[in-house]
Amino acid sequence: MLIHFQCLDLSQKAELASHFERRAAFALDRFRPRIRHLRLRVWDDNGPKGGIDKRCHLAVELDRGPHLHFDDADRDARLVIDRVLDRAARGLARLAERWKTFGDRIPAGGAAS
Repeated sequence: MLIHFQCLDLSQKAELASHFERRAAFALDRFRPRIRHLRLRVWDDNGPKGGIDKRCHLAVELDRGPHLHFDDADRDARLVIDRVLDRAARGLARLAERWKTFGDRIPAGGAAS
């Protein structure tokens, strides 16, 4: 599983990258054989002004099946990373149920149905 982390306009880039890798390993480890690539992008919409402006986009590229995308925003970048990883874990768990039923041929509608 390849992990790509991109952090724009935030001073704690190294801390957030470490947090993301640690949390991704915990939240998504059971799906590791199916995940080809994780891409996380974190940015601050309005700089030092404050508010709910830390945004996060997580793209999960699977070996087979749909690519999953998750977005969120909050005041704290670590909280946003935690929430998108939790949502990804739940989405992959739903998808795993479909894998049990349909194998690698997941019907139209992907994980969201």
